Amino acid sequence: MTAHPPPSRARRCLPGVASKGLIGTKFTMTAGRKYVLDHVNSFDALSSPAKTKGPFVECSPEMFKRLNVSDEKIAASYRDANGRTVPLAAGCIVRGRLSRELFLSVLDEVPDVPAFVAAVDSWASANKIHELIVELIVACDQEPDISDFPEYTELLTADLYLVDVFKEGLTFSSNHRRNINKAKNLGIHLIDQSPEAAIADHFRLRQSSFDRRSARGEQIFESFPMRYFSTGHGKLWQCGLDGEVLSSNLIVFGLDGAWHYESAGTSPDGFKKGASHFLHAAIMDAAREASIRWYDLGGAAPTNPGLARFKEGFATHRWKKVELHYDLTPSWVRQLNAVRALGARAASLFRG
Repeated sequence: MTAHPPPSRARRCLPGVASKGLIGTKFTMTAGRKYVLDHVNSFDALSSPAKTKGPFVECSPEMFKRLNVSDEKIAASYRDANGRTVPLAAGCIVRGRLSRELFLSVLDEVPDVPAFVAAVDSWASANKIHELIVELIVACDQEPDISDFPEYTELLTADLYLVDVFKEGLTFSSNHRRNINKAKNLGIHLIDQSPEAAIADHFRLRQSSFDRRSARGEQIFESFPMRYFSTGHGKLWQCGLDGEVLSSNLIVFGLDGAWHYESAGTSPDGFKKGASHFLHAAIMDAAREASIRWYDLGGAAPTNPGLARFKEGFATHRWKKVELHYDLTPSWVRQLNAVRALGARAASLFRG
């Protein structure tokens, strides 16, 4: 993801308004739709709307990462003109030692942003939220409209790449086809092994890919795949030759019915033999057989053009992802964190 500087007048609330929340009272009496945020036991109610609207409103793997460290699931909804409850966002609260973070993944266009923000602001204040992250995903030919959202503390963007495996005439790039054929000719095939061995190979190969990409100067984002194995949200796909696993992919099952690539690893020998390309193609074939339309290859920042080219080679559709970050931390917590940081630096200097 690419970080963007906050606006020049980034602030906790609107000027001239005595408010401790994200926004001032300007929006709190809006005559727009009434939005409701509440704790839920599961997101089953959001599954059907997400599947019908498409992958660009999916509950992303990033959401699952947060969900599996917290049992506080949050759903946002509103009532339409016919009185029906319309699901709008899935979220969760992640607890820290001195903080509470609310992450909201918006599943559809927000009909009345000021009213939605007012509801989120009120709920965040009542539940003592210190940081708010709002995730928006739109098609590549669109720009996310954030004009009605309050000024953010930080803005992160990324491109997402998804494959429609049902697309007629789906054709990969010549380089990808060449690598897939090379792997097949060498006899590379899918490997099924015990969970313990599969997990060990996944971490070994993932570290190999991290080392290779870091040496090229690419930015690496750590992930925590173990949580998917314990919750049943993910599955490992692996391929190799002569009993050796050369490439491993962890696939996460999304609320939208899509399969989401979470992390992967390929050995140097496997990369030369086309194992990574072969494995992605095999997973897409399996998705098609399982009636799964979308295969999500994840994101790529503009700073990683090689990774973007690799994902584009699979005939992907590109989407844009935006994360709006808001710092709602009480002043006393910010002061305490500053003191702790100074203490840590002082201790480091003393030891040095």
